[in-house]
Amino acid sequence: MYGRIQKHSTQRLFTNAQEAYRLLAHYYLQVANTGGCILDYLLLPHSIDLLLFFPTTMHNLIAVDSAHLLPLFGTLGAKGKHYPFSGTYELYHASHCFCELGKTGANVLPFSLETIVQVKKHAGICSPSSCLF
Repeated sequence: MYGRIQKHSTQRLFTNAQEAYRLLAHYYLQVANTGGCILDYLLLPHSIDLLLFFPTTMHNLIAVDSAHLLPLFGTLGAKGKHYPFSGTYELYHASHCFCELGKTGANVLPFSLETIVQVKKHAGICSPSSCLF
């Protein structure tokens, strides 16, 4: 089952890189402890959006059908490969690996890595300096 968790806040979710990584580690552990994995994500100062895979149905999850998966990979890649708190960044850089895109040999991705990269390249991309905080 593919699903999505989105959280939006009027308050900042993090104020520095250490807090961002701590928040990502929290979600990573929550998902992993329930048998799932994060396929892709985008963490912004006021929101987090996670695309998840679980082998069984999860009741508190927004279900994502297969027709919407590929466009969602593009949406989550909208900040480009230079924004450090995203699955797209993990895909292109040696970094913390909270999602399957950054891991070698991930076999739970619903599409080939080449297909996902092409969708992300066609997403709206900002320059590295305008992406941070």
